[in-house]
Amino acid sequence: MTKKDFEIAFAINQDQLKLYLRDFTAELASRYPDGGGNPVNWILGHILAERVEAIESTNFKADVGFPDLSMYVTGSKPDPNVAKPFEELVKLIDSTHDQLMKLIDSMEENELTVPQERTMLGRSCDFGQLFLAYPIHEMYHIGQISMLRRNFGLPGLW
Repeated sequence: MTKKDFEIAFAINQDQLKLYLRDFTAELASRYPDGGGNPVNWILGHILAERVEAIESTNFKADVGFPDLSMYVTGSKPDPNVAKPFEELVKLIDSTHDQLMKLIDSMEENELTVPQERTMLGRSCDFGQLFLAYPIHEMYHIGQISMLRRNFGLPGLW
Protein backbone atom coordinates (compact mmCIF):
# COMPACT_ATOMS: atom_id res chain seq x y z
CA MET A 1 0.00 0.00 0.00
CA THR A 2 1.15 3.50 -0.78
CA LYS A 3 0.19 6.80 0.79
CA LYS A 4 -2.01 7.44 -2.24
CA ASP A 5 -3.78 4.10 -1.69
CA PHE A 6 -4.60 5.11 1.90
CA GLU A 7 -5.82 8.53 0.78
CA ILE A 8 -8.13 6.90 -1.77
CA ALA A 9 -9.45 4.28 0.69
CA PHE A 10 -10.30 6.89 3.33
CA ALA A 11 -11.74 9.28 0.70
CA ILE A 12 -14.09 6.58 -0.62
CA ASN A 13 -15.17 5.79 2.94
CA GLN A 14 -15.73 9.47 3.66
CA ASP A 15 -17.95 9.92 0.62
CA GLN A 16 -19.93 6.75 1.35
CA LEU A 17 -20.36 7.60 5.02
CA LYS A 18 -21.78 11.04 4.27
CA LEU A 19 -24.02 9.62 1.56
CA TYR A 20 -25.45 6.84 3.74
CA LEU A 21 -26.06 9.16 6.68
CA ARG A 22 -28.18 11.44 4.53
CA ASP A 23 -31.80 11.43 5.71
CA PHE A 24 -30.96 10.17 9.21
CA THR A 25 -32.38 12.22 12.05
CA ALA A 26 -31.11 12.14 15.62
CA GLU A 27 -34.18 10.14 16.58
CA LEU A 28 -33.74 7.57 13.83
CA ALA A 29 -29.98 7.32 14.49
CA SER A 30 -30.73 6.41 18.12
CA ARG A 31 -33.16 3.64 17.18
CA TYR A 32 -32.13 0.03 17.64
CA PRO A 33 -32.70 -2.14 14.58
CA ASP A 34 -35.35 -4.84 14.69
CA GLY A 35 -33.75 -8.15 15.51
CA GLY A 36 -30.83 -6.63 17.41
CA GLY A 37 -27.71 -4.72 16.56
CA ASN A 38 -26.32 -1.29 17.30
CA PRO A 39 -28.00 2.02 16.51
CA VAL A 40 -26.46 4.28 13.86
CA ASN A 41 -25.41 6.74 16.57
CA TRP A 42 -23.16 4.09 18.12
CA ILE A 43 -21.83 2.87 14.76
CA LEU A 44 -20.92 6.42 13.71
CA GLY A 45 -19.33 7.13 17.10
CA HIS A 46 -17.35 3.91 16.75
CA ILE A 47 -16.10 4.87 13.28
CA LEU A 48 -14.98 8.24 14.66
CA ALA A 49 -13.33 6.65 17.70
CA GLU A 50 -11.40 4.35 15.36
CA ARG A 51 -10.30 7.33 13.25
CA VAL A 52 -9.00 9.08 16.35
CA GLU A 53 -7.23 5.87 17.40
CA ALA A 54 -5.61 5.65 13.95
CA ILE A 55 -4.36 9.23 14.27
CA GLU A 56 -3.15 8.71 17.83
CA SER A 57 -1.39 5.43 16.93
CA THR A 58 1.29 7.53 15.22
CA ASN A 59 3.54 10.41 16.22
CA PHE A 60 1.33 12.81 14.26
CA LYS A 61 0.08 15.80 16.24
CA ALA A 62 -3.48 16.64 15.23
CA ASP A 63 -4.16 20.35 14.94
CA VAL A 64 -7.64 20.00 16.41
CA GLY A 65 -8.83 18.42 19.62
CA PHE A 66 -11.24 15.54 19.65
CA PRO A 67 -13.93 14.94 22.26
CA ASP A 68 -13.91 11.86 24.45
CA LEU A 69 -15.24 9.01 22.32
CA SER A 70 -14.43 6.21 24.78
CA MET A 71 -18.09 5.24 24.95
CA TYR A 72 -17.77 4.03 21.34
CA VAL A 73 -14.63 1.87 21.52
CA THR A 74 -14.68 -1.78 20.54
CA GLY A 75 -16.38 -3.83 23.23
CA SER A 76 -18.47 -0.98 24.61
CA LYS A 77 -22.24 -1.23 24.71
CA PRO A 78 -24.46 1.51 23.31
CA ASP A 79 -25.66 3.67 26.19
CA PRO A 80 -28.10 6.48 25.39
CA ASN A 81 -27.18 8.15 28.70
CA VAL A 82 -23.61 8.85 27.56
CA ALA A 83 -24.03 8.91 23.78
CA LYS A 84 -22.93 12.07 22.01
CA PRO A 85 -25.67 13.93 20.16
CA PHE A 86 -25.94 12.68 16.58
CA GLU A 87 -25.42 16.19 15.21
CA GLU A 88 -22.13 16.48 17.12
CA LEU A 89 -20.92 13.17 15.68
CA VAL A 90 -21.87 14.23 12.15
CA LYS A 91 -19.77 17.40 12.55
CA LEU A 92 -16.77 15.25 13.49
CA ILE A 93 -16.90 13.36 10.18
CA ASP A 94 -15.05 16.09 8.31
CA SER A 95 -12.56 17.05 11.03
CA THR A 96 -11.46 13.46 11.62
CA HIS A 97 -11.14 12.88 7.87
CA ASP A 98 -9.12 16.08 7.43
CA GLN A 99 -6.73 14.98 10.18
CA LEU A 100 -6.35 11.53 8.59
CA MET A 101 -5.46 13.16 5.27
CA LYS A 102 -2.91 15.42 6.99
CA LEU A 103 -1.46 12.41 8.79
CA ILE A 104 -1.08 10.44 5.57
CA ASP A 105 0.39 13.47 3.81
CA SER A 106 2.96 13.87 6.60
CA MET A 107 4.20 10.28 6.25
CA GLU A 108 7.19 9.18 4.25
CA GLU A 109 6.49 6.21 1.97
CA ASN A 110 9.18 4.18 3.74
CA GLU A 111 7.36 4.58 7.09
CA LEU A 112 4.68 2.22 5.78
CA THR A 113 7.16 -0.65 5.59
CA VAL A 114 8.60 -0.35 9.11
CA PRO A 115 8.14 -3.67 10.94
CA GLN A 116 5.93 -3.42 14.02
CA GLU A 117 6.01 -5.18 17.37
CA ARG A 118 2.23 -5.50 17.31
CA THR A 119 0.82 -8.38 15.34
CA MET A 120 -2.47 -8.78 13.59
CA LEU A 121 -4.15 -12.09 14.24
CA GLY A 122 -0.77 -13.53 15.20
CA ARG A 123 0.97 -12.36 12.05
CA SER A 124 3.94 -10.02 11.96
CA CYS A 125 3.12 -6.84 10.09
CA ASP A 126 4.66 -3.62 8.93
CA PHE A 127 3.04 -0.29 9.77
CA GLY A 128 1.14 -0.07 6.48
CA GLN A 129 -0.39 -3.51 6.95
CA LEU A 130 -1.53 -2.63 10.48
CA PHE A 131 -2.81 0.79 9.38
CA LEU A 132 -4.81 -0.86 6.58
CA ALA A 133 -7.10 -2.35 9.22
CA TYR A 134 -8.56 1.11 9.87
CA PRO A 135 -10.12 1.83 6.45
CA ILE A 136 -11.24 -1.80 6.11
CA HIS A 137 -12.90 -1.74 9.55
CA GLU A 138 -14.51 1.60 8.73
CA MET A 139 -15.85 0.22 5.46
CA TYR A 140 -17.49 -2.69 7.30
CA HIS A 141 -19.37 -0.31 9.59
CA ILE A 142 -20.39 1.96 6.71
CA GLY A 143 -21.97 -1.14 5.19
CA GLN A 144 -23.96 -1.62 8.40
CA ILE A 145 -25.29 1.93 8.10
CA SER A 146 -26.25 1.22 4.51
CA MET A 147 -28.26 -1.82 5.58
CA LEU A 148 -29.93 0.10 8.41
CA ARG A 149 -31.18 2.66 5.88
CA ARG A 150 -33.29 -0.11 4.36
CA ASN A 151 -34.25 -1.53 7.73
CA PHE A 152 -35.61 1.87 8.77
CA GLY A 153 -37.43 2.50 5.48
CA LEU A 154 -35.13 5.21 4.12
CA PRO A 155 -34.78 5.41 0.35
CA GLY A 156 -32.04 3.40 -1.33
CA LEU A 157 -29.14 5.29 -2.77
CA TRP A 158 -28.21 3.10 -5.71
